[in-house]
Amino acid sequence: LTQNAIGLYLNLFLLETARLRPILISAVMFSGRIVDARPADWLRVSRTRTRLGKCRPWLLAAAPLSALAFLLLWLPPRDSWGDSGKLAYFLPAYVAFSLAISCYYIPYTTLTIRISSCPADRDSATAYRMAFEMLGILLGPLFFTFIVEPKRTSVVCSQLEWANNSTRGFAGNNSTREGVDEEQAAYLTSAAAVSALVLLCGIAGFFGISELPDNVNSNNKGHQLEATQTSSRNDELKVKNSIRTYLVQCKRVVTYRPFLRATVIFITLSLSWHV
Repeated sequence: LTQNAIGLYLNLFLLETARLRPILISAVMFSGRIVDARPADWLRVSRTRTRLGKCRPWLLAAAPLSALAFLLLWLPPRDSWGDSGKLAYFLPAYVAFSLAISCYYIPYTTLTIRISSCPADRDSATAYRMAFEMLGILLGPLFFTFIVEPKRTSVVCSQLEWANNSTRGFAGNNSTREGVDEEQAAYLTSAAAVSALVLLCGIAGFFGISELPDNVNSNNKGHQLEATQTSSRNDELKVKNSIRTYLVQCKRVVTYRPFLRATVIFITLSLSWHV
């Protein structure tokens, strides 16, 4: 819902609406990649111990933060802020969004292996998850396409005077002050719609998913669960002792055909929007 919308429209918003220098836009976008804390998120999730489970509390906490941070990215800045003021606002906002969405996405994908000990259930959950991810890839940018595009003002970059923020440098049919205000409102409306969906997905994930406790396993006949904390610790020791090398694990992943097919479909669908 959020990543493709950001990839397609945030650069345009920062350049045409926020009037941020291109080099500062690059700094804002790159900052989110630098602070991507997914390895740390894996560690924090694995160490989480609550009566609600390992992953579900993260969904409940990260969903509203992600929705709010995404909305803040599209707030129209004031002309009086200047380049330094705009950078001081948009850079932390994008960093906060990257951290929040990472804290949501990692527990969300981890839940696939924590909802059941049955491989068939996990495969089914993965199929549904990727199907809805593809739907999100299509749905997120659609809000901006249908709401923002009719309100966008035409900008000639050569007319923009970055040193003088009072010079708007508009050109085109919809270049009045009213047109700019309508464009800003359209961006904010689209962001609010996506943020509402992000919040709704987080709530649905928290209340709609049952997470297995750490000391629970199912037998081969169904979902009769039996285990103890002692056996769980022994299983963890066995896993640690039987970990294969990194290259062997990579080979297993890249040669697993269902995963490769799903990855190709996912990447192709994502690239189609950018092309």
